[in-house]
Amino acid sequence: MAALSQRMLSFLGGGLGLASGLLLTIAAALWTPTFSARLSARVERDRAPLEAQLQRLARIAQQVDAAPIGEHNDKTLVVTGPAPDFRQRYGEPPDTWNAGVVKAVDLARLQPGKRPGDVLPREELDWAGPSHVFGRYYEEPFLINAADMLYAEPGLHATSFLADNQDLDRMLQLRYLVVVRLVSQTEPEVAGEEFTPGGLVAEGLLFDLETGELIGGFPFIATNSDAVPYEIEEASSTEETEAAARAMLMADLYGNLEAAFWHTLHEALPAAVSDQSAERLPAGDV
Repeated sequence: MAALSQRMLSFLGGGLGLASGLLLTIAAALWTPTFSARLSARVERDRAPLEAQLQRLARIAQQVDAAPIGEHNDKTLVVTGPAPDFRQRYGEPPDTWNAGVVKAVDLARLQPGKRPGDVLPREELDWAGPSHVFGRYYEEPFLINAADMLYAEPGLHATSFLADNQDLDRMLQLRYLVVVRLVSQTEPEVAGEEFTPGGLVAEGLLFDLETGELIGGFPFIATNSDAVPYEIEEASSTEETEAAARAMLMADLYGNLEAAFWHTLHEALPAAVSDQSAERLPAGDV
């Protein structure tokens, strides 16, 4: 009897699980077309300014390809209009973007095979925040060229590349764009419990999207922290242990790279712009 009851419970549990899965699938199927249609209508409404912004991005991409490495590293960037908003401490991008936002496209976890001059897109985009909006459009501007193409695969592009109307608002408001390029890199090396720090030299090119002008550039450098704790338990081999340790070192280097980027960008902007940003902040904020 106990065995029979157990089988019945298993059957009922499996049936409930299957039913729940079907309900979720049906809900997703019903939600996706509605979501896509609503967003598609928004794209159609603002098609002209959106496509104009994408054309500006395409022209900037051409300039990036043609700009020699290091030639525009002025270190002093003159920005007109609303100033960038530095509400977060160095190392964290501002989570509040205004019409004068400076946007990075975008720092990446270092990968073997990157060459000097390569643009560094973010490997894992932050879908919860604003950082994905232009990073993805810069790489794949065709995604918004036509609403019908956006939803050729219902739900995929809608949820992955145009999360909501707020993303389109950010895209239309964006004024300045920073494209980050790799200059040189040295990957960290691991030998047992010791490691040789890695390093990276990159440059940021600041563009005015309104005029298409390359305002200037600035170099920045990141190295591994002096101490990076790593401990891999139950590793099947020395190679596996060292590979996991190397991944931790790369993550540490990536974090230092982002911190170096925001710190250097803040220093590269003229004092007047930094002062304008400070005036908008409550007392005590940095």
